[in-house]
Amino acid sequence: PRSTLFPYTTLFRSREVATIQANLVRSVVDEVRWHLTAERILTYRPDAVVEFGASGVLVALVKRMAESPSTHVVSDFEGVEQLRHTLERCAEASV
Repeated sequence: PRSTLFPYTTLFRSREVATIQANLVRSVVDEVRWHLTAERILTYRPDAVVEFGASGVLVALVKRMAESPSTHVVSDFEGVEQLRHTLERCAEASV
């Protein structure tokens, strides 16, 4: 039979509730850890923050903070090459 529930509603069995609760708590704890990490990084007053990996979680948090430095997410070879060229230009400009 077709469900008449809103299409994005998910039904859970009672045995899944403990798993869902644990995942929710873990998610909140991870978010707090990322936020604290971003704050700690900004205490060093960096010129740029580069995050390696596809998520970009840290960069997104740093961007939301006051006086944030330039940010970059590097998740593939093209990103690595772009970062390398950016660093070379910065090195040349500082000479």
